[in-house]
Parts: sequence; structure tokens; C-alpha cells
Amino acid sequence: REGGREKEGRKRKKGRREEEEGKRKKEGRKKERKRKEGRKEKIEEEEGERRRKEGRERERRKKEKEGGRRKEGKERRRGGGREEKEKN
Repeated sequence: REGGREKEGRKRKKGRREEEEGKRKKEGRKKERKRKEGRKEKIEEEEGERRRKEGRERERRKKEKEGGRRKEGKERRRGGGREEKEKN
């Protein structure tokens, strides 16, 4: 027998056990494919996030080089209170 066939070429009907085994294998392949896809997507997502982070960092360095550090968020709203505290 080779792959569920008799050697003289006459097709043999598979038994119940063989059919179930085939189904299990097929399910396993499906699950594995899904798992691989999920892993790929996760890796791609992380890669994109890393690139964005690097881009932001590069931009920040570029701005710093041009003319000092810009105040962000709370600092800008407060008006950079450190200097004021030192004066008082």
C-alpha cells in the first residue's frame, strides 16, 4: 500500500480510523498555520511600533540640535516652573 491505495492500483476505501486520523492531521495543520500567521502579525506590529519610536526619537534629536529642547505637555502649561522656584 502506498498512500491509501493497493499496489495494483485499485482504490481501497479508507477505514474509520484512517479517516479520523486524516481529519486530526488536517486540523493540526490548520491550527499551526493560524498560529504562524498570528506570530507574523505580532512581529510585524512590534516592528512598526519600533520604527515609529525610532522616528520620534530621531525627530526629537534633530530639533534639539537645531535649537534647544522644547517643553512638552505639563511643562509648557506650567511655564517651566523650575526657574521661577530658583528665583524665589
